[in-house]
Amino acid sequence: MRTVALVGPTAAGKSTICKALAQVAAVAIITCDDFYLPRSLCPTFALEALPWPGRAVPSAFAERGSADFNTPGAVDWDRLCAAIGDTQQRADAQSTLLVEGHLLLGAHAGAAAARALCGHAALLDADGADAAAMDALWRRKWTRTHWGRPSYRERGVTAEEYAVYWEHYVWPAWVEHGSRLADAHFPSQGYLRIDALQPVERTIDALLATGWFPPRQV
Repeated sequence: MRTVALVGPTAAGKSTICKALAQVAAVAIITCDDFYLPRSLCPTFALEALPWPGRAVPSAFAERGSADFNTPGAVDWDRLCAAIGDTQQRADAQSTLLVEGHLLLGAHAGAAAARALCGHAALLDADGADAAAMDALWRRKWTRTHWGRPSYRERGVTAEEYAVYWEHYVWPAWVEHGSRLADAHFPSQGYLRIDALQPVERTIDALLATGWFPPRQV
């Protein structure tokens, strides 16, 4: 069984790509978001220290709390690796497993164990120095629903407030635990680098062109 890691920052479109790919290729999908530790066991970050407009933490973020879901220590890697291994053992040798998450590149023993189970990797990324790209990504995150909850915009977070959250917490966490480590962690087999802001159809075409995914049986 081929196993492919799909790594990228939050709002890069990983879930959308997985759904679209499943329409045209025979894949099993494991989502790392399903393997977070309980909030009480997660690392924390300094939520109140962010430079919020008006200096007060927006109520939606105060409700969210300071659990840090953007660091590798927030993932139950043993359970994730067990799920990957179980899927690999039960699957047909010619099939493909797609493991998607934004913390798979982390400098963490558990993340390294998960990466070791993946023979190929695709990295969705964007240029952090490109203001337009950053604006597009944080607005995606700000306006989307997640885990069955209303979007942050719907919960009263202003664009200015969410931009602060993205610029001072979300994106720096991705750079620290994600993009800057890609070349170090995937040098042997290489990886496919994809613009996170290109149309989904182009991303699917690029993934299918690798030969990593068997076509869906009609």
